[in-house]
Amino acid sequence: MENSFLSKIEVFATEFITNKNPESIVYHDISFTHRLVSAIKVISEKEDVSEKEKELLLVAAWIYGLGYYDAESFGSKNIISGCIKCTIRIGKPFLEEVNYLQEHIDAVYTILENTKHPLNPTNKLEQIFADALYYDFAREKGKKYLKKMYQELLIFHAISIGKKKWNDELIKLLENHTYFTAYGKSALEPKKHSLIKEIKKEAKALISIQNTALKKELEISDRELKNLKESLSETNNSVDIRTIQTLFRNTSRNHYTLNQMVDRKANIMISINAIINSIVIGGILGPSATIIDISLLPAFVLVTASSLSIFYAILAVKPDRTHGEFTEEEIRNKQGNLLYFGNFYNMSYRDYEWAMLEMITDKDYLYSSLIRDIYYLGERIQKKHSNIRKSLMIFLVGTALSGFGFLLVKLIVE
Repeated sequence: MENSFLSKIEVFATEFITNKNPESIVYHDISFTHRLVSAIKVISEKEDVSEKEKELLLVAAWIYGLGYYDAESFGSKNIISGCIKCTIRIGKPFLEEVNYLQEHIDAVYTILENTKHPLNPTNKLEQIFADALYYDFAREKGKKYLKKMYQELLIFHAISIGKKKWNDELIKLLENHTYFTAYGKSALEPKKHSLIKEIKKEAKALISIQNTALKKELEISDRELKNLKESLSETNNSVDIRTIQTLFRNTSRNHYTLNQMVDRKANIMISINAIINSIVIGGILGPSATIIDISLLPAFVLVTASSLSIFYAILAVKPDRTHGEFTEEEIRNKQGNLLYFGNFYNMSYRDYEWAMLEMITDKDYLYSSLIRDIYYLGERIQKKHSNIRKSLMIFLVGTALSGFGFLLVKLIVE
């Protein structure tokens, strides 16, 4: 194959994958294609294949990513290995246009067909391509690439598990995977095992962090935490999911009803006191602005009380300041409450989508988020109740003192 021909395929594939494949393909993107091509070159050199065989492998590598063009339609079914029919439909016309031989086109698509998941290579070329597809397992930045794989699988609902269970599944995947070529067995396999050890270490650290957070939040010892987990494990299957849903639904509804009641009371207090201030200032204090008279003291008391009442009523409905985003580390440690808009409005849609998928696929994280949301909503309602109570008491006392003052002034004047 001439270099110019390889360049044409590279330009075509790069432009197509970059501009036409959906943005939701975060792992099998153009970077993956370039890594695949690079891996083909390395393994082909080590396995001592002919130039013609290397040509077939490189063509297969460049057009591999075309199979994700219709990813939004085929969803989780083909997300791991792409859609070979899609690849043929998009890539074949181009290969024919540049006069690539039909027998070579057939050979390329045979390689792709026989290296779909689960892997079943039947010859040396297919073994090389299969090893190149999973070369990321042996790369220095293997964890980074696997993180992207995890995100892509979540987006397309190919998995429905949280980070902890994903680590378990990933370890199982890596341990069950095998490289087929001699180079893969000697050079790539040891690096993959190093990655497995690293992921196992990370999984253990994650469990330790979660346990520490639980002990701190619940103020319990290691033994109490162990007993709690055992108790939850025993009762997990016996608790009716509908009962839990009803509990959260009714509790949330009651809290939001209370919240609306406080807001209505605050609005009423603001309106009443604003009217009183307008009448007193405009009708009594305004015309007597240049006259200092003891008879005006009750009006001053009423205006002061009304103003303070408005102040606390406004505090009751004033929104809290929020940061608007969570870090990835907070989400992984189950510390982010994504159910309240104030916690995520500064996050990008992709980050929020990933975080929500992380939460809804982890039952413990989901329930803890619902519980946390109810708890902080209760705290917020308590602050509102406190402020509206102050507003009402000030209004009550101020009105009483003002009324008493008017009577007293009238008696003194008379």
